[in-house]
Amino acid sequence: MAVSMPALLVYPVIELICNFYKGWGKGFASALTSRYGKEPAKEFRKWHKERNTNDFRLGAVQFIQLDTYVWLGNMVAQQGKHNPVQN
Repeated sequence: MAVSMPALLVYPVIELICNFYKGWGKGFASALTSRYGKEPAKEFRKWHKERNTNDFRLGAVQFIQLDTYVWLGNMVAQQGKHNPVQN
């Protein structure tokens, strides 16, 4: 007896760790803009701007479709700006 398995659709999600500031960053975020255009940055800034009326908070994730099969997950997982320890 053959067991049939349902077809699974798996879409890659690029995770971007964000903080509470509305900036889009210069490193990895800049590379996303170069590859996928300015729309992901606009969506993140809009999400931040309207934070009093949406779920923008520590632990929240905003999903943005970048192309047919690739998604971006903006994860609010940093409360402040990164400040490395000086040696």
